[in-house]
Amino acid sequence: MEQMKPIPQAQPRPRIPRALWVVLAIAAAAIVAVVVFEVAAGTAASYALLGLMGLSHLFMHGSHGSHTANNGPTAGAPGDDADAHAGHSGGCH
Repeated sequence: MEQMKPIPQAQPRPRIPRALWVVLAIAAAAIVAVVVFEVAAGTAASYALLGLMGLSHLFMHGSHGSHTANNGPTAGAPGDDADAHAGHSGGCH
């Protein structure tokens, strides 16, 4: 009687994070702007950094939702104590 051998399973390929795709798309757009449209490299880099700054702000807000998600008082409202954001993980504020 033959001994059964385990069937080798393919390992899942590592998934590239969405944020990396965004960074690569911005870098590709900057390179195209410099090479094809002859935009100054400093100008393309400035706009690329502004785009990354705006997108990173959206990613930071994505980790905790809106500012009033806890259905409590909003930040800075009267009666807001220091422990209101004690369980806050991530975010930009």
